[in-house]
Amino acid sequence: MLTDATDKARAASTVAPRIEVTGNDSGSLITLSGRWTSHSVNQVDARMREIERSKSVSHVTIDMSAILGLDTAGAWLIERLRQSLQTRNIEVSLQGMRQTWKPLMEEVAKAVERVKNVVRPKRDFFLIRLFETIGRGVFSAFNDFKMAMHILGSTIRGSQMKRGRGSGISMPAIVHQMDMMGV
Repeated sequence: MLTDATDKARAASTVAPRIEVTGNDSGSLITLSGRWTSHSVNQVDARMREIERSKSVSHVTIDMSAILGLDTAGAWLIERLRQSLQTRNIEVSLQGMRQTWKPLMEEVAKAVERVKNVVRPKRDFFLIRLFETIGRGVFSAFNDFKMAMHILGSTIRGSQMKRGRGSGISMPAIVHQMDMMGV
C-alpha cells in the first residue's frame, strides 16, 4: 500500500472509500476519497460500475487528491473506470494523483488493458459439447484399460522370462496376488 506517511495510514485506517459525482451535461467531476485498499474497495465497486455505465458526457475528471491510501485493488478500480470511459470516447483526466502512485497506476493500466483485450472463444452448440464430453470419456476409459493391460502383460511376461532359469517367480503366486488385488 502506498501512503505518504505511516502515521497517516494508521490514523486513516477506518476511513471508508467514497465517491462523489458532480457536474453538468458537458462534464463531470468524480471525487474519490478515503482509503482505496483491498480491504475496503468492495464497498465502492458497485458504484464504480454504475458510473462506467452511466449516460455519456463529453469530459470526466477523476480527482484523486482526497485519497488517503491506495493499493493495487483501488488502482484497479480507478483504472478500469478510466479505460471504460475512454472506450466510449469520453475524455478522461486524472487530477491530484500523488507522484508515489504513478508507477502503480502505470502498471495497473497495462494489466487492465491486457484483461480487457482477452478474446473469449465462442462456445459450441450444447449438443456438440455433450458429444465431445462423451467421446473424451470413452477414449479416456479405453486408454486406462490399455494401460492396465500393459501392466498385467508385463507382470505375466516377467514371470515367464524367469521360469526357465529355475529361480523365477511361480505362476500360482502371481495368480494369487492378482486375485488378492482384484485384477
